[in-house]
Amino acid sequence: MLHYQKSGAGPVVVLLHGFLENLTMWDAITQDLAKSYTVISIDLPGHGNSPVLDKAHSMELMAAEVNNLLTHLDIKAAAFVGHSMGGYVAMAMADLFPAIVSGICLLHSGPFADSDERKARREQMIITATAKKEKLVKNVIPNLFWEKNKERLRSEIKDAIKEGIKTPADGIIAALIGMKDRVDRTAVLKQLSYPTHQILGAHDLLVPIHKHLLLGITTSILEHSGHMGHIEETKATYVSINRFCSEVYV
Repeated sequence: MLHYQKSGAGPVVVLLHGFLENLTMWDAITQDLAKSYTVISIDLPGHGNSPVLDKAHSMELMAAEVNNLLTHLDIKAAAFVGHSMGGYVAMAMADLFPAIVSGICLLHSGPFADSDERKARREQMIITATAKKEKLVKNVIPNLFWEKNKERLRSEIKDAIKEGIKTPADGIIAALIGMKDRVDRTAVLKQLSYPTHQILGAHDLLVPIHKHLLLGITTSILEHSGHMGHIEETKATYVSINRFCSEVYV
């Protein structure tokens, strides 16, 4: 069973973290969100306090584990907010377990598969993680932030690195393989009838606006963020997520 935290009361919102993160990434947002909703933050397989389940954690495997947990908690419907890798898992939920999904918010994420260039980069990261996990984490995380935010958020970046280092090497590798091999779910997103929203960083190098702006889906742009809007622009990120939840639970 995946590790999770539950807070608040009301309609259910499920928060799914990104690569090298865990459920603590949502701490600054959960407290306010829990005033109106039942908030369930989940450690995805191989991250936080959830175990490594296989040599590769496909998005389908992660979605199945999330679904198992929600079934265990007797949750019949939920809005999903996924950061980066968590967004890929949310899209797999929409594809494989549509009955439980009431809405999807993609935070610095999208429905697309990896490009060949991105796949090659993940292959290199797998090699590095095998021998020098801490080096990988220390190299990856600072580059997720907008360059102009790095000095101001020096302490927060150190904390993010500290949390990332807690991720076991086999969990890192399993996630990298799963992301590298994930399928494109653009067609799935286009067919969804419930509220869908995306939150993009104006300076996100991993999920650039010019490649990820999706037609037919409401969008919020974080003008002063890279890939880590929940840290770089916490209040604006919360406002966008709360607005999305309000649209799901009118």
